[in-house]
Amino acid sequence: MWSSVPYAARVLRKSTRFTATVLLTLALGIGANAAIFSVVDAVLVRRLPIRDSQKVVVVHDQFPTLNLPRTTVSVLQFRDFSHRTDLFQSTASLKGTDLTLTGQGQALHLQGMEVTSQLFMVLFVRPDLGRDFTSQDDTYGSAPVVLVSHGLWQRLFGRSLFPPQGFLRLRRQQMTATTGLR
Repeated sequence: MWSSVPYAARVLRKSTRFTATVLLTLALGIGANAAIFSVVDAVLVRRLPIRDSQKVVVVHDQFPTLNLPRTTVSVLQFRDFSHRTDLFQSTASLKGTDLTLTGQGQALHLQGMEVTSQLFMVLFVRPDLGRDFTSQDDTYGSAPVVLVSHGLWQRLFGRSLFPPQGFLRLRRQQMTATTGLR
């Protein structure tokens, strides 16, 4: 078998187009394989980076007669689940939202989450700096609070621990800013 290697090298050296095609095919095959494995590993193999992830559940509502197989749970349903201690040890709610950040130079379109104060406790996650949400943040009429990701914080404020004014302006509303998660 090893005696075939010098012969193969000579043949590949003589036909450069064939050699280029073989190398390109190998490179694309290896690259595609690595990309697919990375996605499968991140989505299916690795667990969520939270403690006791097998105890975390996501609750959705269903209305098959209206052709809505998966919808969000209403605020009233969430409150009902939260008060049923026989169902869940603790509960949290989140909803994706689009935001516009102003007052920091050019306006930025951001994708964020509206969450209840218990979310980080449920996921066993703590902010790197600053404070977590409190139960007072959930009460009607309380001053809005925003927790910013580490990447956005670095982009906006560099190494500063606090924004220059102590707040961020989202949705034309001042929100108390606390540093965020990695």
